[in-house]
Amino acid sequence: MRKSLTILILLSICSLLGLQAQTRIESDLSGKGWKLWYDKNASWKNDELYLPKTDIKSITAAPPTGGWNSLNAAIDVSVPGTVEEYLQVKPGPEGDLKGVS
Repeated sequence: MRKSLTILILLSICSLLGLQAQTRIESDLSGKGWKLWYDKNASWKNDELYLPKTDIKSITAAPPTGGWNSLNAAIDVSVPGTVEEYLQVKPGPEGDLKGVS
């Protein structure tokens, strides 16, 4: 019984030390300095979904439908914000924006 209790305590201590070693890095990304561009013609419905821990090198980039220079037309935005907040013309569901932004 005493041996089991000692092992249980040691395992608990090891798991706590392991949690402390994995410190989380946080960065505040809110505020001005962001750009928003809406690609109305981009295909996205059949895009593959990737789980976290996927090697980023295995993901192929999909260029904007107007080419990379079309990103020069991006508008200045602040975060947090939504695409609809900046680009929606009609209010409500009728003005919903679908696609890639």
